[in-house]
Amino acid sequence: MASPLPFRLWLFDLQGVLQATSEKDAHISRHLLQQLQQQGIAWGWLSDQPGVQSLALLETLAQNGLQPRAGVAGTVAWPAPHSCWQALQQAQAESCRQTLVISATPLLSQSARAAGLWCIGLARHAQADRHWLSLDKQRQHDRRSQATLAHYAAGCHSVVEQLADLPGSLHDLAQRLQRGEQP
Repeated sequence: MASPLPFRLWLFDLQGVLQATSEKDAHISRHLLQQLQQQGIAWGWLSDQPGVQSLALLETLAQNGLQPRAGVAGTVAWPAPHSCWQALQQAQAESCRQTLVISATPLLSQSARAAGLWCIGLARHAQADRHWLSLDKQRQHDRRSQATLAHYAAGCHSVVEQLADLPGSLHDLAQRLQRGEQP
C-alpha cells in the first residue's frame, strides 16, 4: 500500500475481518489500520450484532492508537444498506465512490453494493480460521470456492483469500476508478 489509495473511507466487517483469531491475522489488520491512519484515510467498522460484543477488540485498537471514524452495530439487518449509510454519515464521507467495504460476510457485501459502495470480499476470514488448519486441502479448497462464489453473487467487485492479498485487488479497483467506473 505504498502508493496513494483512491479510497478515502474504509469500512471493515468487525467480526469477520478485524476480529482475528491468529496472531498473524491480528498483526496484518493492525498494520493495515496503521497505514490507513498514517495516510490520513478514515476507517470504520460495521457489525450485524446490536450492542457490539467486540468491545475488547475496539479497546485494544484504541490502546494502539487506532481510532475509527465510524462504527455501526446492528441497526437494520443486512443486506439492507442502512448501516453502510449510517457509517458514511458518521465519517462525514464526501462520496460513495471513494468508500471501500472489506467484508467476510456475503450479506454485508450485498449491503455495501445496495448502498452504492465498492466492496472486496474475504473468502477466508477470522471465523472460518478456527478450524481451517484441521481441514484437508480439498475441504479448504471447497470452502474457499463456496465463499468466493457467495461474495461474487452478492455483488463484490473483487474477492481475496485474506487481508494479506489486498494489494493486487486494490490496484485493480484503482484502475477501474481511473477509467471512470462507478461502484
